[in-house]
Amino acid sequence: QHYSRKQWIMLMATLPVTLLILFTGYILRGDSTGFSAGMIAEAILLDLPLIGQPINNLLFSITDNGMKRIYVNHIVGFCLLWGWLAWSHVRKYRVSFNNHIVLTTSILLFSVFVAAPFEPDHLGVTYISGPWFLVGLQELLRYFSPMFAGVFVPSTLLLAIALLQKRNHYYRSFLTFIFCWLFIYAILTAIGLLR
Repeated sequence: QHYSRKQWIMLMATLPVTLLILFTGYILRGDSTGFSAGMIAEAILLDLPLIGQPINNLLFSITDNGMKRIYVNHIVGFCLLWGWLAWSHVRKYRVSFNNHIVLTTSILLFSVFVAAPFEPDHLGVTYISGPWFLVGLQELLRYFSPMFAGVFVPSTLLLAIALLQKRNHYYRSFLTFIFCWLFIYAILTAIGLLR
């Protein structure tokens, strides 16, 4: 399927919005780990010069407003934004349950037999783990500044995905970069999960 540059960038922008939906859901689970993750995210944003405070006020603002802003963003804001960004892609794809029986059954069985870990066993004062999809980022934050690990590194992946179109002369280079980035992130995630 061929996308215009604008459609491709909008579809690519659904990735960070999806991560925000997942992350705000993680914060809203209501336990100490979720609350700590929200406070860490707020601290990272506030560490960014110039843009940190306005972005924190828009997305989190846990210190000033508790969970209200996160709840509204999770339920309304991010879902509407994701729908708008993905609309040109979603409206072309017709979903039929018969095409997804294996996937639906697998997800159902997984959710029935594998309990969600609401409080990790090794949670404590010295160890706070983020959601599984951000463990690699958490591991990067151990070694680098929030600006580098939390903004620059994820932005390189998003930029490479945004520029990844077959008509682009550097298509193979971007594809190689994306695979290498994901491989390194998987290694960092494994290291973080083994702590």
